[in-house]
Amino acid sequence: MSQLSWGNPTIEIGKCGADGAAPTTWTKIPYPLVQDSAKLTPTKGDKQEANTEDGDPESVRYGKNKYTFEYEIRQAKGRTKPIADNDGIVNGEYAMRLTPEDSDVPGIIIDRTNVSVEDSWDVKNGLKWKFTHDVLKPASGNKVKEYNPNLILSVTPSSLSLTKAADATGKNINVSQSGGITSVSSSQSWCSVSASDGIVSVKVTANDTGSDRSAAIVIVADGKTATVQVTQAGA
Repeated sequence: MSQLSWGNPTIEIGKCGADGAAPTTWTKIPYPLVQDSAKLTPTKGDKQEANTEDGDPESVRYGKNKYTFEYEIRQAKGRTKPIADNDGIVNGEYAMRLTPEDSDVPGIIIDRTNVSVEDSWDVKNGLKWKFTHDVLKPASGNKVKEYNPNLILSVTPSSLSLTKAADATGKNINVSQSGGITSVSSSQSWCSVSASDGIVSVKVTANDTGSDRSAAIVIVADGKTATVQVTQAGA
């Protein structure tokens, strides 16, 4: 088996919920990709220099990197676009994840993207659809994260939807583990978490913002990780 994350990947997409909430379902891109079309491209963050009078840099800093992920699919009989568009414009946000040809090698997962579509044609390939995912700021962590399906922790449920009222009793997430829960954390202060005996309890304060809000719960156990999206209604 390869030690590198190259080769023909499996790409999955999922439509995000309100406020960039994680997808509840994932769909595999069902068609072969055009050769060498799948790529993640970084754009280095803006460079800022603080120079002295003689022009030497006294201090340098960079802004955060920006990323795009793109891939192409040939149109053929019986194929429909895996993401619908209106002259290239796609409504809503999508998460995406990539598993390399060797699934034991880590891939990538991106929590939030804006997607655009370009239709093109050439003699060699015929009609093609090019999908570009512009990577957006996630609720927590890096824009591009390491992903390995063999290291995903099994939890039930995989997401929580709560009313706007405060819940001081707590909703439970059951964690399949043998060695105990190593850590659990929440990305938002209004959503608190605690763990005991394979159960994570999630409590929320009242949502008086008038808008839905979301938090990401990260659970680590047995060397595996699960992220549970919590969405609380605002009305």
